[in-house]
Amino acid sequence: MLPFTLDLHRTLPRPAEPNPCWSPYSVAAALSLLLDATTGTAHEELRHALGDPRDLLAKAAELSPGPTLAVSSTVWADTGVPILDEYLAAVGAEHVRVAPLRSQPEQARGVINGDVAETTCGLIPEAVPPGMIGPETLVVLVNALYLRAAWRTVFTAVGDLPFRTPVAEVPVPMMRVRARLGYLERDGWRVVVVPAEGGVEVVVAVPDGEIGDLAGVPLEIEDSRVVELVLPRFRAGARVRLEEALRGVGIREVFGAGLAKLTSAGASVSAVLHQAVLSVDEQGLEGAAVTVITTRGRRVPLEPEVSVLVDRPFVVLVRHADTGVPYFVATVTDPAAG
Repeated sequence: MLPFTLDLHRTLPRPAEPNPCWSPYSVAAALSLLLDATTGTAHEELRHALGDPRDLLAKAAELSPGPTLAVSSTVWADTGVPILDEYLAAVGAEHVRVAPLRSQPEQARGVINGDVAETTCGLIPEAVPPGMIGPETLVVLVNALYLRAAWRTVFTAVGDLPFRTPVAEVPVPMMRVRARLGYLERDGWRVVVVPAEGGVEVVVAVPDGEIGDLAGVPLEIEDSRVVELVLPRFRAGARVRLEEALRGVGIREVFGAGLAKLTSAGASVSAVLHQAVLSVDEQGLEGAAVTVITTRGRRVPLEPEVSVLVDRPFVVLVRHADTGVPYFVATVTDPAAG
């Protein structure tokens, strides 16, 4: 799933937030709901861009005891729109619910938002903004994700230290851990892998210069070192529309009339909205994400200890340790702004 993550990351719109974050897991899970709804060119485009990540997503959702992980993929159909039996069988009837999308859009919006807020423990109270559901809305596909995990080795607070944002040096609250961690220094990046409980790990990548294409970040880290990592506490998040970004990775036909197996009403994708939040502190991490798709009709010898001070913009990727499936990707340029 990493190729899809890198490709879509390149095409994402630049949000106004200083520390943007998105969830490849949530986007892929929501798009997976489209796979069984498509045929022909639309299906081929999805498979080419996304592959079929459902087995990987399922494995990444099976964590060892410790973390809190909640994943919900739901198909919300308008009360007057019958979902085709083939699609019901493919996604599972238990994932399909009914709401008055066209007749009472605000009521339907409240129901969907309440469901997402429950899954995300209140971190995302408004997944669907006013006006996103209207008289032409037939079906709404939603994936919601919540993850909370503690570090295996807890950080300690070290007070404020200087951090070089793109425009100025500012004091930010820092935290420190010293442990044997995954470590790699290559291609202009210093990469540290910090394990959390239950099979979750956090990859902290610090560039020598500016953050460029994430494809340059070395993510295959097999060696470990005794590392003193000094990292800012931070919050990251963003809300973005994804229609143009998806077109940029070759997913186009679903915006026409490509959902032939969803409903007999000739549905097509009208909007794709994604929101994610992520916070990291001395105890661990907590993140949530939602993707809303609306449709309308028709072991080695000991090396010297290394020290990594994260005092400039950096990248964080929260992933499933075994599969590499990314839960969140964040670019932090000003930790004090969260």
